[in-house]
Amino acid sequence: MREYREAMSVLGQASPIFLTQALIPHLHGTTIIDVGCGSGLPVSIIRSCWSSTASWRLERKFPERIVGLDFSATAITYASKFGAYDEVRLANAGELPATSAEFETALSMENLEHLWIDELGGAIEELIRVSSREVLITTPWPWEVINKQWLIAELKAAVLDTEVMSKTEYDSLVGYVHKSSVSPEQMREIGFKVTPINSAQGSGVLYSGEKSDLISPGGMDFIGLKKPDLSPPLDGDWRPQYIEVLNHSLSLAKYLPKAPLKSLSLRKMQSLKSKVMSSRS
Repeated sequence: MREYREAMSVLGQASPIFLTQALIPHLHGTTIIDVGCGSGLPVSIIRSCWSSTASWRLERKFPERIVGLDFSATAITYASKFGAYDEVRLANAGELPATSAEFETALSMENLEHLWIDELGGAIEELIRVSSREVLITTPWPWEVINKQWLIAELKAAVLDTEVMSKTEYDSLVGYVHKSSVSPEQMREIGFKVTPINSAQGSGVLYSGEKSDLISPGGMDFIGLKKPDLSPPLDGDWRPQYIEVLNHSLSLAKYLPKAPLKSLSLRKMQSLKSKVMSSRS
């Protein structure tokens, strides 16, 4: 099995650390549901940096309850093993096993872009439904959703790979592929505040909203891929279906907005800064 397939099957997914660091000061709730939790690394960081949260500043000194949810059985296995959560649940983002307003904070880090377009609106509605205080979401900027370089390399590797891919592994790998995008304009319309995240490690966007300010996305037109209606392969190998998803994700880039010139310049400056720091170390 090639290295990437093995890593995804064993560890699941984790959001970049710099995104978690940017989100922490905005977190007010002490009961949290983390949707699309992956292996749980961000929540481990949140727990260890709790004194930097808005909750701590309000003298709410400890998280009372943090629950992780993921559609991937692999992610749930390792989120349970690593111990970041008080409880983990296997669930789809569009149908959360939680009562309305059960958690103060509904958290979704680098998850929306992994959903099929027909799941996106429902997933946002569910985050709003299960929160009583706030919803915090991080995603890539729309023009950064599709990583062409990674997709081309992964597509080539998948075509050359001859090892049979099980349905469980297919679900895990396809879950990693970016398939949808929300825009800052759409999220503002729903009621979210838009906060750019920029660091030497990368960039992204934080959408934060108080429950009372948020409305249903309704029939909002997002950009993305529809979930394919797949039949189980007769030979049990889901690799061709995975290759098809990679191809569709690659083609999605032409439908996404281009980066503003200011953002392009900022990314070039960050890249230059990283190279300078690296040369000095």
